Amino acid sequence: MIRRKAWWRCVCLAVALAGASAGSLGAQDSDRLFPISRDGKMGFIDRKGAEVVRPQFDSVGSFCEGLAWASVGGKHGYIDRTGAFVVKPQYGNAWDFAEGLAPVYVRGGSKWGFIDRAGKRVIAPEYDSVRGFSEGLARVCIDYRYGYVNKAGAVVIALAYEDAGRFRGGLASVKKDGWWGYIDGKGEMVIKAQYDAAGEFEEGLAIVRTEGKEACIDKEGKELFRFDAVDGFSDGLSIARSGEKHGYIDRKGAWVLEPKFESAGWFCEGLASVTVGDKQGYMDRTGKLVIEPRFAAAAPFSSGLAAVQTGDQKTGLWGYIDRTGKYVVEPRFARAGPFLDGIAAVELEEESGYIDTRGKFVWGPAK
Repeated sequence: MIRRKAWWRCVCLAVALAGASAGSLGAQDSDRLFPISRDGKMGFIDRKGAEVVRPQFDSVGSFCEGLAWASVGGKHGYIDRTGAFVVKPQYGNAWDFAEGLAPVYVRGGSKWGFIDRAGKRVIAPEYDSVRGFSEGLARVCIDYRYGYVNKAGAVVIALAYEDAGRFRGGLASVKKDGWWGYIDGKGEMVIKAQYDAAGEFEEGLAIVRTEGKEACIDKEGKELFRFDAVDGFSDGLSIARSGEKHGYIDRKGAWVLEPKFESAGWFCEGLASVTVGDKQGYMDRTGKLVIEPRFAAAAPFSSGLAAVQTGDQKTGLWGYIDRTGKYVVEPRFARAGPFLDGIAAVELEEESGYIDTRGKFVWGPAK
């Protein structure tokens, strides 16, 4: 029996790391490994379903920079792609490597620090919480005060904030006296703390919440536009909500596709899922509905296929359609993930596994 909850959690993490939200699910990685679970233990397969790392761990993470965290008996370490421990299991918790360093939790002192790929302690475990490195800096926290350290462990931005995000595009959001603003890599407040919430910069723009609305600002803090709700930008477009309807805007805030949908998703492989009434379908970038709304739920396209749900969202089964709306894999799954490198994670009523684009199991109950 496959341990589904832990396995599906690992699958979701792999999808997130593949860049699902930004519409890059179609990006191929022939060396990607996929988590599996058998008899309560976890391992990895390749995209052909061949077992690369036999199930032997209590839990695993995704491979980042060539290593993945894995736990045995409640202790975490890091394995290579053969399943051998490069950093022996010794930590209470461990996160993914980023920019050559990984956060680890030392139970003896109940603190977080950082190690390098050889397992050498680079930053002493002295923080209540940390976040992985981004643009050479990592957010750290002591006694609910947040700041940033560099890769040598030096505090370069004092722990003076009530909360803080990661650096993206040279800026990071920080919370000061109850309000959010932005600092640069030197710790200078370059955009005044004045927002209820503040997101990361992407494509030179960030979304902030102010006066009950969501606005888009540039790196100088200039407000470009505001709507009832607005998402980040991808390929020059953002999803925005006006009243109860969603549409798409450009970087100037002009409507490219008028708000007329109950909900709207990101464009992936040229198509985006939209909700009309209580059903979902797909439209192209001109706004034309190319697949009529008839599904309870519709996921983004990847590898030319999209997971869709029939019936209702509580009990409906999932299958896969092509870009014409024709079923390629008939609905029979309780859950269905996107295709990555030609395979997708699926759940049946009792068991789970991976299928290829024809719906054939490459690993799992029917293999």
